[in-house]
Formats: sequence, C-alpha cells, structure tokens
Amino acid sequence: MCSPSTIKSTRTSETNHPTHKKDDQKLPTAYILLNTEIGAEKEALKALKKVEGVKEAHNLWGVYDIIANVKAESMEELKFIITKRIEKIGKITSKLTVITTEKPQNEIQEQVIFENLLIQ
Repeated sequence: MCSPSTIKSTRTSETNHPTHKKDDQKLPTAYILLNTEIGAEKEALKALKKVEGVKEAHNLWGVYDIIANVKAESMEELKFIITKRIEKIGKITSKLTVITTEKPQNEIQEQVIFENLLIQ
C-alpha cells in the first residue's frame, strides 16, 4: 500500500473554459470524521467551523466526535485544507478522510500517477 504522499493527482477539469462556471456540487469534496481529546469537542468544532473551505461541521454520537464537509476549488487545495489547516486545530486525536467524486472509477485511475513507489 502506498502513502498519500506518493500519489499525485492531475487535474482535467473544465474550469479553465471561460463559459463554464464551477458548480458547487462538482467541487472536490471531502467528509472528515474526527476524534478529539475528551471534553474538547466544542472547542475543536468551533475552530473547525472557522477554517476556510469547511462548509459544514457537526457533533456526532458514536465512534467519532465530529463530521466536517470540506470543499475546495482543486484537489491540491482540498489536500492543503485537510493536511495543513485542519491539522493546526489542537485537541484532535485522529481523523478519517473520505473524498467523494462524480467520476467513474476507471476515469479516476487514469488521472492518478504513482510516483516513486518503493516496495520495501
């Protein structure tokens, strides 16, 4: 299995076309399930809602404490929000990220380039 840092996504969207306006539903989207330190749910939720790109964030009952819906203009920006901005929020102990797509699986595989894969 490769780590996320070994995958590079290439963009083949129609956003550069002057007559196309990016539909909010077609933006790269991720749902992030977060666990926080005990008692820090409200603080983490409040900080999460201030992060640019976080469209929704809610407390949960169950295995995870918070769910967040994150949208960005590109996969690169989505990755930056998840790995840099959300990581800066203190009191988060773990997260599970699920990225959604409207494209069929075979189109996605054609867009992913595996770089420097080393089997150890």
